[in-house]
Amino acid sequence: MPRGEIVGQTGAAARSYEHLAAPRKGTLCKLLAREVLVAASEAGPAVHRLRFAWPSTFEGPPPCCEGGDGVVHVHVRAPAPDGVFRKELLRPYSPTVMDADGFELVVKIYADRQGVSAYLGTLGVGAYAHVPEIRAMDYYHDTRRVAMMCFGVGVNECLPLATRLLARNAEVRMAVLDRDASRAVLLREFAELEAAYPTSLRIRRYFSRPKPGDLEQGYPRIDAEAVRDFFGGSWIDGKPAEYLEIVGSARHERDAYEMVLAAAIWPTLFIGMGHPPFIIMKGPDGFNAPWQPLSPPEMPPSTYTSVVAAVSAVLVVTGLAWFARFVARRRPRRRKRA
Repeated sequence: MPRGEIVGQTGAAARSYEHLAAPRKGTLCKLLAREVLVAASEAGPAVHRLRFAWPSTFEGPPPCCEGGDGVVHVHVRAPAPDGVFRKELLRPYSPTVMDADGFELVVKIYADRQGVSAYLGTLGVGAYAHVPEIRAMDYYHDTRRVAMMCFGVGVNECLPLATRLLARNAEVRMAVLDRDASRAVLLREFAELEAAYPTSLRIRRYFSRPKPGDLEQGYPRIDAEAVRDFFGGSWIDGKPAEYLEIVGSARHERDAYEMVLAAAIWPTLFIGMGHPPFIIMKGPDGFNAPWQPLSPPEMPPSTYTSVVAAVSAVLVVTGLAWFARFVARRRPRRRKRA
């Protein structure tokens, strides 16, 4: 399946090509508000919180996970100057907030790059973003002890998942990793969650390049020993950590994975044998809802099929006619006899 698709136990699933189609009413989301959480500086790009409205035809997150909730991602597509689709102009995001009216994204704005991030950084309030697709990924819902490593804006995905797990009486330990304290985001949301679950939630902040005073509110760069110290041993119920969530860039996730293996908190017998059994996202073992259009087509399926068939027929007839003319032109002419 395209674009990092993981169908898992769901079985056969029709591919969505909505990301290749032109924007339509059901895939346009209006930007309602923008909040600058972190200003751009030498330490890194700006981070914005964006609030979007669902289109009126949105029917809710796709069903998945054998009737349970899933970790939701949306695709945002930036317009191409020449109209030609490019994969760098399509990016998945995990909403920090989803409700009946809309959703929120926390986005790191790379203004100097020609991509989705730069596009979202300049999108005006009241304008519409092209959100062609949505998916939901399965995870282990009944876990009791979950460790999380969340890099930068990776807290987008960690925070909503931690909230759901805590509501089910799970214990969560979250390592939040930033360059320095000035880059931390969603501080109010974290404070509210800690106040609601003072016993079952523990958060530690780690800074890779701390500024003076930062280590009074956190720890230096995380390593395998720090991972073992925070996630290892017995948890509140006397048992060890059960599952792990890692959210960040590909490089961050690879580094974190190596730290976890070095910390030896979970068995390593699985290495080279497929999806790690201690990762909370089920991956190929889950009942995932793969990418699908954000909203159903505006026209009924039967009409849509008829239109596609009619267009295909026209293209075939046009092609055959062109080919016949081409052959006729290349056929050698007979010379007239004197």
